[in-house]
Amino acid sequence: MYKIRSVGRTINVNDIPRSGTLIVSVYFDGYKQNYQNDTRRILKDALHKICSESNLTVEILPITFSLIKTVSGKITRATGAQYQYGYSNMTGNDLKLIYNNLKARKLSWWQEIHFSIADDVEGLE
Repeated sequence: MYKIRSVGRTINVNDIPRSGTLIVSVYFDGYKQNYQNDTRRILKDALHKICSESNLTVEILPITFSLIKTVSGKITRATGAQYQYGYSNMTGNDLKLIYNNLKARKLSWWQEIHFSIADDVEGLE
């Protein structure tokens, strides 16, 4: 199985913006058709539930879901999934708590969970 890693810069968890877009990527340990749908169902509400159960003031809203696909020869398989969330009022400690709680809930076939923060690009036009 191929592993794709981010090649962009990294930021310290304590330097995250208080609002923005959180990207949660989950990489699968193998392939079965139910991996995609089970991951989508769990990720759709998991972060919101974690925030509620932990009494965090973070506002989080799922935006988009997509599959991470890998091409190997003539075969293309979903090797992971990705959910983008809009968030506000989040601190680095909140993000650590969310990450650790999601890891504790991970499915046995989730090989890796990766968090990224996206920035909008200005000045294109």
